[in-house]
Amino acid sequence: MQAEQSYLAYKDVVLTALNEVETSLGSEATLAEQQTFLRTALTHSENSLNYYQGLYRDGVGEILDLLNAQQRVYDARIQLLQTQQARLTNRITLSLALGKGV
Repeated sequence: MQAEQSYLAYKDVVLTALNEVETSLGSEATLAEQQTFLRTALTHSENSLNYYQGLYRDGVGEILDLLNAQQRVYDARIQLLQTQQARLTNRITLSLALGKGV
């Protein structure tokens, strides 16, 4: 009876670990793709900012357009950093599920 209970408990632990690994691997792929898109968005935002800085510097641009472009760059950077953080957190979860923290 004790052996059977130990076996069932072990089986539950293994199934939980496998589920966590599967979920983490799926999240890794999704987050990597999202990170790529956000890097592209940041590049476009930075290019837009450079454009509006040039217009403003030449005296033909509006300050509000420049400030909006700056805000878009900051927002894009924040989103990229949040995704990078989520990806690193996911990797920690994956390592723990694989037993590297034990």
